Amino acid sequence: MSASHRFDLPSEASLWRNNHLKNLEMFYNERCIPITEMIGSLNSLYVRESRSVPNIPEIMSKIMDIIRNIWSYSVDEADLKLSTKHTLEQIDRMKQEFPHKCAEFVQQNADLVEEDYNSIFSDWCSRMKMFLNWSSLCIKRLRDQEVTEGLYTQLFMQFSLICLLQPEIGECYKEQMRIKGVLVSSIPSIRFPKFSDDLTTEFNRTVAVVTIAEIEDISYMRERYHMQNSEAFNVHNILPNELLGQHGAELLIETKKSCFRPKVCGMICVGSKVIFTHLDMTSEHLKAIKGKEEWNDSFRCIIAYSRPYNFMNACDRREMLEMLFWLGYLQSPEFVLMK
Repeated sequence: MSASHRFDLPSEASLWRNNHLKNLEMFYNERCIPITEMIGSLNSLYVRESRSVPNIPEIMSKIMDIIRNIWSYSVDEADLKLSTKHTLEQIDRMKQEFPHKCAEFVQQNADLVEEDYNSIFSDWCSRMKMFLNWSSLCIKRLRDQEVTEGLYTQLFMQFSLICLLQPEIGECYKEQMRIKGVLVSSIPSIRFPKFSDDLTTEFNRTVAVVTIAEIEDISYMRERYHMQNSEAFNVHNILPNELLGQHGAELLIETKKSCFRPKVCGMICVGSKVIFTHLDMTSEHLKAIKGKEEWNDSFRCIIAYSRPYNFMNACDRREMLEMLFWLGYLQSPEFVLMK
């Protein structure tokens, strides 16, 4: 393949396809990996500097336990029209029980709450109440109206808030990278920017970037994905070429702002299902893609990914909380990036 054809790239990440990634020696894994393995790989950057990411604060661990204990209902999108009444009743019951559970927690953990100088628990309670209100509204809309990509974007952003993340709509700013002579722009669906109280710290860093699938992609995946094969999940068989290409391009372009650079953390959201992703690229490979270093045929980078986790399913939700709260801690000003 000629060099000119090999790097004939679209100027917008949303127009990329999987073959554009392959031309840059970027490949999705053939199989999913556990979330714990993904956390370990991202954390390895800090381990090399002898400062691994410490455990999240105890108050955050306790909040995860509360979510696991009190949020027991599940929503099946495929059967939503048949089970809407039951689901809304479950949400309403949780709304009524939630204040009592919070008061009980404060009573049992008085010292911990008193030491919570940043009011993490109080902030989380407000976020949880807001999410329950949004859940009711979104479920009614899923039942009664034509579903839009924006509805799932809003629902996932509200869910991320209860994991103490702070989402930002991707359209807040456009990221660009010159790739083999082509200036490529990226506007992902959502970013999770890094916050810092240190005015001398570089402000524009990213913890994770999110691609929200279009409605037709949700149907595409639903027709091909079966939960019983989740541990052998392969994105090549389940997700459309266009979605894989777009997300890979968004990960690539976010490398220069990533908190894990040259690694990048991401997510693909297909309806209420979340696939965690992780781009692992060497600095030399990245420089060559940017045209700042000679191309080497040994270059190859992998995009690892998890199985899909449905945040409206109780079992999946319990498993994915650790990853999301970990990212929430990294995003907060309390965690200071290495220089």
